[in-house]
Amino acid sequence: MNTIIRHIEYLLSRTDCVIVPNFGAFLAHYQSAKIDAEGLVAYPPHRVFTFNSALKHNDGVLACSIARAQGISYDAALDQVYAGVQDIQQHLRKEGELVLGRIGQLIYEADTDSTQFFPSTADMLTPFAACLPVVRKPEPKPVEEPVLLDSAPIIAPWQRIARLAASIALLIVIGFIASTPISVDDAAMASLYPELRQYTVDEILPAAPEKVGTVTMYTADKSVLSIDVDSTLREIEAKSHGFLIIVGSFANTDEANRFIALYPDEKLGIYEADGKCRVYVGDLYSDQYEAYRALQASKLAKKGAWVCKK
Repeated sequence: MNTIIRHIEYLLSRTDCVIVPNFGAFLAHYQSAKIDAEGLVAYPPHRVFTFNSALKHNDGVLACSIARAQGISYDAALDQVYAGVQDIQQHLRKEGELVLGRIGQLIYEADTDSTQFFPSTADMLTPFAACLPVVRKPEPKPVEEPVLLDSAPIIAPWQRIARLAASIALLIVIGFIASTPISVDDAAMASLYPELRQYTVDEILPAAPEKVGTVTMYTADKSVLSIDVDSTLREIEAKSHGFLIIVGSFANTDEANRFIALYPDEKLGIYEADGKCRVYVGDLYSDQYEAYRALQASKLAKKGAWVCKK
């Protein structure tokens, strides 16, 4: 079993598809480099791993890799592949989970007799994907110092009259333009002085949002209520995402409630997703490894419990 996992990792680092005969295929999908919405963090290109249980035919790639590494015949390597697949299936039915090195994790659902694949959060098989995101700190704009003139220029009377006439003419033109309706379709072309301007990155980037600390409000009984905005947002985000320990999957809430009534001493709840009502035990865990540790300590762990990403 460990031999197959090592060869799957090796082949996925060099190709985008590895088929395990009589089990399924592991696929790698390329994701190009991107910049976040604020334009300050650049993420390197990486790959996302998926699992397709429908691709079970033997293309010979995995067996050839084992035969080449161990110096044995193709038939002997193929026997190791089939034996390893049986070990993987028996381990999943017995333990309910299997870690596939740096690829991800397989979870077996006993009630549906199906296997789910959870990929690793980071691509550790692609060399350039292991690079940390590049954070760009915006440089401060230089402050322009005012230009001080040594002495005011001497303006002749005729120059003052010419400037006054030019100002009056400009005001008349602006008033005429302001009073003339402009079609929305031609709004992009309506300009006295069309000009192409090249903007710098600093002018395009949005300003950093101001952090809100504490909000104070008055209730109906005129008492003062203070709310910590940052901690409230973190609590809402923590409750929206995380991992749950599932101890049962049912078709509707009535069946789920009947199951909950069988264990009054356990802290059970209902999580509805994908058309099913799943019963979970404990709390919402922010880390999947924390959820697996709680799964081992739960009294219902021996009844086919598994960890589900919310």
